[in-house]
Amino acid sequence: MSELQINEGLKLQKCDDVVSRKNANDIIVLMKMDDSSSFFKINGVAAEVWDLLSDGKSVKEVLDQLEGEYNVTRDVLLGDVSKLITQLVDKNLAITA
Repeated sequence: MSELQINEGLKLQKCDDVVSRKNANDIIVLMKMDDSSSFFKINGVAAEVWDLLSDGKSVKEVLDQLEGEYNVTRDVLLGDVSKLITQLVDKNLAITA
């Protein structure tokens, strides 16, 4: 795992070699267009977070939106979003902007 410091001002962008597609079931498939040809599926709230981050939203903006939609504390949201961001960066699917 990386030593990524997550704060509310953080923004991500997908890596240049990643293609993102959403299917009819709102499952997002992330494909690495490198020698590995790896792909990853994300769904549910993780897919919503990916969409928001892909649109250039900061972690704060993502948390603000999710906090209004789900009955969960901001600290829990920050923990979950931070885990997802760390996984995306560790798998070279996204980089900090």
